[in-house]
Amino acid sequence: MFSRYRSSKFTQKETTYNCEDCTYGTDKKSNFARHLTSSRHRHLETDAGLCTAATDQPVFRVQPQVQDDEMTDQHEPVQADEPDDDISEVDEPTFPEDIYESDIDEEDFRDEYPVTHEESDSEWFPFISKLQFLLSVLYSSKTHRVHEDTQGNISWTIKPSAMLRLHLANPDTANRISRYPTVETSSETVHQASGNKWKSMEFHWAINKEGQQFIKGAFVSFSIRGQTVYGKIMQFLENLLEDRMYVKVSVYLDKTHRVLTDEHVENNCLVKMDKYRTVPLDDCQVFDVSNIRSFKEVLNGELSYVSKEEIEGILQCSTLWRGLPVVSVPINLFMDDLSANQSRRWSPLHAVQGQISGLPLEQKNKGKSVMFLGLSDKMSMLDLMSPICSDIKQCKQFGIETYDAALKQKVIMITDISLIVTDYQMMSLACNHLGPSANKFCPKCFADDSDPFKKWDMRSKEATSRTMERIKLHADRTTMQRQTGVKEYDNCLWDYLDTHKDTPIGILHFLYLGLAKQLIKFSLDALNEHQNNLLHLHLDSIDQSGFSYRIHRSFFKYIDSRQGKDYKHYLQIAVLNMEYAGLPKKYLCVLEKLAMADDMERHGHPLQYAEDWFEKNHKSVRSSIAHQDGHARSRDTASQFVNNELMGHVISGGFMPDSQNWKCAAEKIILFGKNQKILNFLGMPSSQHEENLSGLKKMIRKPTANGNDLMNQFEVQILQAIINCGGHPGLLGSSNLKLSQYKSCITKQGDTAKVDSFVLYHVDEDDTDKIGQIEKFVELSWKGNNHQMVLLKKAKLVPSQSTFQHLTTEAVIDVTPVSRVLQSVHVMHDCKGGKCTIKEGSVSSRVEQEQQNVKCQFIKHSTVHNIFIVNKCRISHSVDKFVI
Repeated sequence: MFSRYRSSKFTQKETTYNCEDCTYGTDKKSNFARHLTSSRHRHLETDAGLCTAATDQPVFRVQPQVQDDEMTDQHEPVQADEPDDDISEVDEPTFPEDIYESDIDEEDFRDEYPVTHEESDSEWFPFISKLQFLLSVLYSSKTHRVHEDTQGNISWTIKPSAMLRLHLANPDTANRISRYPTVETSSETVHQASGNKWKSMEFHWAINKEGQQFIKGAFVSFSIRGQTVYGKIMQFLENLLEDRMYVKVSVYLDKTHRVLTDEHVENNCLVKMDKYRTVPLDDCQVFDVSNIRSFKEVLNGELSYVSKEEIEGILQCSTLWRGLPVVSVPINLFMDDLSANQSRRWSPLHAVQGQISGLPLEQKNKGKSVMFLGLSDKMSMLDLMSPICSDIKQCKQFGIETYDAALKQKVIMITDISLIVTDYQMMSLACNHLGPSANKFCPKCFADDSDPFKKWDMRSKEATSRTMERIKLHADRTTMQRQTGVKEYDNCLWDYLDTHKDTPIGILHFLYLGLAKQLIKFSLDALNEHQNNLLHLHLDSIDQSGFSYRIHRSFFKYIDSRQGKDYKHYLQIAVLNMEYAGLPKKYLCVLEKLAMADDMERHGHPLQYAEDWFEKNHKSVRSSIAHQDGHARSRDTASQFVNNELMGHVISGGFMPDSQNWKCAAEKIILFGKNQKILNFLGMPSSQHEENLSGLKKMIRKPTANGNDLMNQFEVQILQAIINCGGHPGLLGSSNLKLSQYKSCITKQGDTAKVDSFVLYHVDEDDTDKIGQIEKFVELSWKGNNHQMVLLKKAKLVPSQSTFQHLTTEAVIDVTPVSRVLQSVHVMHDCKGGKCTIKEGSVSSRVEQEQQNVKCQFIKHSTVHNIFIVNKCRISHSVDKFVI
């Protein structure tokens, strides 16, 4: 038996109570008494002398495999349980008595599952079987090859289709996914599902309110002005405001329609009219075309028969229809480099992540919506993307049978790449572009440095392909690549999407920041000394409380050394700032164009595919690498994220196959899964934590708050607030009522709103959204009641010749809880229209960590001209811009 006390130059401490069999010692009698009743001590009493033999051989356990399609390229490996080390035993700590309570009696447990130490006579000793031995070898290999490129580099990736299956089988996600392209009623495209890219993708199945199923390619009949019209289903659409499904059809008519009364059309014949129409799905009925004998079409104003080959195409329906609903779940991919070091000092890795594109914005903001797919420190990014795109293509063509937690039945799931989120470097790589060294430096168009104000032609997939063929035949490839901006190499992404159109400009890695820097410098050179002074003063007067930080006039002084985030920040206020300084209008138009994203029409609002969510997940990747041995980062990282995703799916109530049925985990598993310690260990925020994030966070106390002054100024509003909060009117003016003022709050969208800021709010839960200017933050307290309220001046629209909306405030004061303040609205005072004056005096400023009064010039806003400008260039936390 091993000795507890190792040889050491330090003298071992002698203990009062000792157990020689267990080599255990302690000075506390209670600890020693607990040790005598422990299972360890009793086992040694009954099986004295067998501890050494029991620890000579490790015990192996085979991990359960993922059913159906595995999450990774290989099966989960065998793990070995390390034997207990008697040498490392220490004094047992004292715990409360209730921590040892259990529903399972320890004696009964040992009787039912006895511990034996008999050696096995198996020929595969110490393994149970040959299979266990081979699996153990597979697990023990440090560089087990799963996928190799031509240079022998190793890559492990998680199947996107398997990750999508998990999310679709989870009620928390499935009930929030957009299933169809949406029809926007406003002029701006907001949701990603409302972009043109979604309308070009395939959606194969829909159901109306009566439960009738419709398949893409099938024929339907509907009525228009009393006439029966037929149509072949081309696309399904959803109107979110009306909560109604629509269907886009190719129009067909028969001889009974008045349009064809003068034409020779026989019975049981349909005529294709070369027109498309969008009709409500509830107004459609499935039409059986088996009785149709012939088809005709209108060519050059005349009717002609359709050939047999064309008829086969007309009658062809979705090949994915197998009696189960066909659900499409498009995905966004993210390509980027990251550092493997915790210090972020460069040790580069290529990483690919994904996210369901149909999720609403509030769900995309949560870290659990980001899916890690793979990384490699040896392979190129395009080689890493190849198996991921191949899996998506296979899922799109053949579909995968899975469970839909929203429909509560088995479905056929398909997917497609909606877009790829990249920075400028990865965008150039995806588009076969040379990068910033090319004469035509833009991966999306043919722009060069000859005319910064010209709108250049866009690049296309076909044109880039032709240019690459020319480069192959050209004698001087380097010169031609620099002139055209096209770099010739194999790119697997062209087989799946048009990267010129489907790699939108991001918000974090804004493509035009380099151009913005040069344009801002060019604009500054066009201003004289007086205009530059106005520019600096106006910038300091702009309310930037909704931004993550504030930029000052020093931005212009050190413009050459500024970071990209500073240019992105200033671009959102540059138009109004430069306009006040007197910049020519043609420059303002270009600045406004830079501030507004160009890809909204195709992919929706830029916030729907922001890089922030993916960048934040880099921390989790680096943390996982810190627990690895470094021999197989790609394999180990994929395995860790797979285990985390599977466990998160189980404890969050996701469905899993059980024989022929799909079931979620037992009630106790889900209950334990809500434990905050478990969620923190898995890196999953609790639902309560998420609710707190969307509500009120804090209010900052104003040191000079005076309840009496507040009562005298807003007596009627405070009385209204007391009544709205369920208080008695007699509280007003009594000593039981305590009033406190605050100077800022956190809105529902998570941004900061201060006194005098403009916000979007509503008075009642069912009330429409309004815009107002914050007058006061007030906290009402009496007898255990605590209510935080906000007093706002209502705002209304005023006519303007500008492209920016103009507002003015009214004398009417609204009172509402702070929890109903939705988001801040970036508004600037119309200093140019109000002819605000420049004053010189003392201004409170923070100098070397101290608040001091500094003499300087500042803009004094006119109190007569109560007009404000809504900054439409501001990229807010919410995609829903306030429109009056």
